[in-house]
Amino acid sequence: MTAIPTVLKVHPRGSFFCVLVATAGLLTGAPVHGASAVDQGKAMQVDAQVLEALAAVDALDAAILGQDVEAFGNLLTADIAVNSSGNEALQRDQILKNFVGGTIHYNSYVREITYAAPHGKDVIVMGWETVTPIGQSPGAGSTNRRIFTDIWTPSEGTLKLRARQSTIVTSQ
Repeated sequence: MTAIPTVLKVHPRGSFFCVLVATAGLLTGAPVHGASAVDQGKAMQVDAQVLEALAAVDALDAAILGQDVEAFGNLLTADIAVNSSGNEALQRDQILKNFVGGTIHYNSYVREITYAAPHGKDVIVMGWETVTPIGQSPGAGSTNRRIFTDIWTPSEGTLKLRARQSTIVTSQ
C-alpha cells in the first residue's frame, strides 16, 4: 500500500476535524478528476493499519488538547522513547511527568501528515506540526512549527506510540 501523501488535521482548542488531501490516483491507481479533497480521501483505499494509526493520532491529539492524562498515557507503550522538540531524550515516566506538570500543553495544534505507511507490524507517521504552547509549556505564547516522526506499534490489542522525534524548525 502506498503512503498517504498529505493529511491535514486542524485541532483548534475544544474541537477537531480531519480533512484528507491526496494526489489523485496515488493510492488507488485511479485518478479522481475534479473531485474535492474530501471526495478524493473517500475514494482512497487506505490500508486498515494506517487508518488505525491515524485514528490513534487523532486520539492522542485530543488527549493533549484536552489535558486528559489517562487517555494520553493509554496511547503510549511502556517502553516509549521520545526525542523531544526541547532536544531531550525522554522515556515514559518523564513524558507523563511533563504532561501532568503542564510542559505538554497547547492552545492550538495543527498537524500536516506527509507520510503514513505500514512498516512490518508498525506504522510510521511523519509530517509537520504547528503548535501554540500555553501555561507552563516552554515557549508559551509563541507559535512553533516543527517536523515530526512517530512510530505506532501494536500493544495490548491496539496501536500505541512507541517512538517519537520532533524538532522545532521555526518559532515566532
